[in-house]
Amino acid sequence: MRHLDPLAVLAVLYPLSAGADVVRLEDLEARAVRDRPTLEASHARVRRARAAIDRAESAYYPTLSIGADASLQPGGEIVDVGGVLVQGSRALGESGALDPNPRYGVVMGLRGTLYDFGRTAAATQAARAQRGAARAEERARRVEIVRAVRSAYMAWTAAHELGGVAGQTVTDAGARRTRVEALIQEGARPEADLAPVQADEALARLEAARARGELARARLALEQAVGGPLAPGATPDASVLSRSASEEARSERPDPSLVALERQREAARATARIHDRRTRPILTAAAEGGVHGVVDDFFPAYRATLSISVPLWDGGAGAASEAAASAEAAELAARAGELREARRGEELAARADQASAEERLAIARELVDVSQTRLRQAEERYDLGSGNIESIATARSALRRARSEVVLARVARAEAALRLQSP
Repeated sequence: MRHLDPLAVLAVLYPLSAGADVVRLEDLEARAVRDRPTLEASHARVRRARAAIDRAESAYYPTLSIGADASLQPGGEIVDVGGVLVQGSRALGESGALDPNPRYGVVMGLRGTLYDFGRTAAATQAARAQRGAARAEERARRVEIVRAVRSAYMAWTAAHELGGVAGQTVTDAGARRTRVEALIQEGARPEADLAPVQADEALARLEAARARGELARARLALEQAVGGPLAPGATPDASVLSRSASEEARSERPDPSLVALERQREAARATARIHDRRTRPILTAAAEGGVHGVVDDFFPAYRATLSISVPLWDGGAGAASEAAASAEAAELAARAGELREARRGEELAARADQASAEERLAIARELVDVSQTRLRQAEERYDLGSGNIESIATARSALRRARSEVVLARVARAEAALRLQSP
């Protein structure tokens, strides 16, 4: 009897696979990071951080304003006293004391900080650090999504390939039952041999049904990771199982989650510097110019001011805020160190898993060859009347186990290779 490669025989279990669409892992990764609400939120945080930089840098520039006022009130009459115009008001009870006089004015002002002893620089540095942290967090979130897609895709691929093994088992069991029925009709074998092969076929169908359920669950998990449904006839790309250590290597790019923690720590330190400099003086300058008027008389108005403000005491708020920011930076540094060690351990584990998978794969393939020979010999002995049906069932079970082990070893090898590859 001819034995087919279980990894290539999927049509029995999935009759539409001949016309199915092969879905590549890279395509799903690209699709998963498009139009995701979580990434949109990350984009919004980056935009907010950019706006915070503009707001912090605005302190370097002066502010320009213009003001106008108009009022109607008694008094304020213009009186010529020795050639100088002065404002005067009539006493209550005098004629015209309550007569209203219009007043108006327009003033343009320019105000800016000349020197703030590093306050604005610290605020700008903190805002830039926050933007760097937001960008790093966005990158880390993208990597998390890609890793989730990879994990779900490998589970889907494993379920699909194991389904192929189950489908091949159903085909082989059906063929064996047909052969036994023919031998019984010929009188070459007793009728008692039919029940074992029927039971073996039923168990194969049961395993195939279980495999279909596992495949359906794996597909749903992948669709959730991708963020949308797959095509009805979608199937995984079996070439992903050929990935090995020789083809995949860890990128020199640092881990995005670790980078995000480092950027957050830098932002916390920059925030601490802001609070440290809140007690420093501020030197400001202001200039105003315009015109005031009373009734039909106009007067020039201008003023130039240079001032310095020195904070004396804020009740300890600045020191407390600085201490809180410094403590946050220390916490983030500790978390970064812990994550760095965890990533190093994960890399070592992935390399160990890959080596183990290579060893398992070699043994499983050898076991498949031996099991196929064993099954063929058992079937030949049975057909010649010198063997029993139980030996065939035992050999068939061993072959099914060996085929499944090949699939599991290939999946484990590919998963380890993907873990060593930075998204």
